[in-house]
Amino acid sequence: MSESPLTTTEINVTTQQQCAIRTGPGEGSAYWFFGALAVIRSPEGAEPIVIEMTVPPGGHTPLHVHTRLDDSFYLLSGRMAIRSGDKTFVANAGDYVSQPAGVPQTFFALDEKPAVLLQTHANDDFLNFIRQAG
Repeated sequence: MSESPLTTTEINVTTQQQCAIRTGPGEGSAYWFFGALAVIRSPEGAEPIVIEMTVPPGGHTPLHVHTRLDDSFYLLSGRMAIRSGDKTFVANAGDYVSQPAGVPQTFFALDEKPAVLLQTHANDDFLNFIRQAG
């Protein structure tokens, strides 16, 4: 059984999906979000969604629940107190934290310098929330 040849439109779509896209230093939309600076690091249309979040000293989120997505981040610098469900712990620079959907969570930046983290999400639900609220 032979495959039918691709049309020009199909070739362009296939080529576009196989090309690397990037966001360079200083690029990406930025939003103030609950006192933190959220910079979108993943290029438009790319997944997963990657958000660089700079949380000022003492910055925190209210206790909340993500119902449709897991909330994961890699802590680049600083220390953060994390509450996830009934568990509380301190995350240090270099730690990766993954919190499942449906679990109450909050965090608090502990140091005198901002905490910087890279959040990753499988879809754009949280990104859309940042855009609306920020």
